[in-house]
Amino acid sequence: MCNDGKTEGHPVFQLADKVSETTNALLKEFNSRNIKLKGLSPHHRIFLFFITRAIKTFSAIKILCQKGYGQDIATLLRGLLENLISVKYILSDPKSADHKAVRFVEYKWIIFRRYLPDEREEVSQVTDPLQQELISKKTLITDKIKEFKEKYNITSDRALITWSGRSVRDMARMIDKKWMGEYDSTFRLSSRFSHPSIIGDREYMNQEDNNLIFYPFPSMTGVLTNLRIAIYYLYEYLLLMNELLNLDFAEKLKSLKGEIDRVVHAEENEKKADDSHHATAGLHRSKGDDIIIKFQEPSK
Repeated sequence: MCNDGKTEGHPVFQLADKVSETTNALLKEFNSRNIKLKGLSPHHRIFLFFITRAIKTFSAIKILCQKGYGQDIATLLRGLLENLISVKYILSDPKSADHKAVRFVEYKWIIFRRYLPDEREEVSQVTDPLQQELISKKTLITDKIKEFKEKYNITSDRALITWSGRSVRDMARMIDKKWMGEYDSTFRLSSRFSHPSIIGDREYMNQEDNNLIFYPFPSMTGVLTNLRIAIYYLYEYLLLMNELLNLDFAEKLKSLKGEIDRVVHAEENEKKADDSHHATAGLHRSKGDDIIIKFQEPSK
């Protein structure tokens, strides 16, 4: 746990555990159905891939939050959302769901091409096993990419940036404007910590009297906010799984949603008070010549 003890027994962490328990129960119910692969359509199959990634990513986020690394889950949180947007986009129209699912899988050939060395590079100097394997299949990859372009009527490489030919934000907008807003919000939040910039500097340093203190150790910064977001995203995956596979978990998920709403509402009020405190922090600063630089020392 984060060494300041604030995560122990905190409602958000209790809720995260409850979501994990519900997830495990849903998976157990799925296994009890003895569902055969051949009985699943392409969009059902690809969903199982997506939710497997989501569950594993959520577990990683929980562990990092427990250890006090709330800022560093930014990339994981963004991945959780971008995959959720992709799967919602695939499922948004039942008539085209299988077609989009197949396109998602076939996009692998575009990704494989990115692993190939630049034509100016010496192939003999490549030591990475995956790259070596793909080099040996370069002709196959080239042919598959040609097929992909013809099949999906792609006329420029710009349309190959994502599997769908649309930006993640555009996919979110086509699902629902709510998800476009969610993407914008999470993208901004994640960018503060995942991109090389000074944005988010207050999360790593602050001036106290005439000391400029840098904070490299675990803290509660970003922990509760980001874990709440991750809980919400995983819940959306669980809803989709129940609906797609008719697992009879509607009542349990409805009850879980009630708990999520209660905890999130309470935490949002707590966050507003916390933000109000931070908004006035550092207003009384010493002159630059008087500032002493220090690093936070690990707690004992």
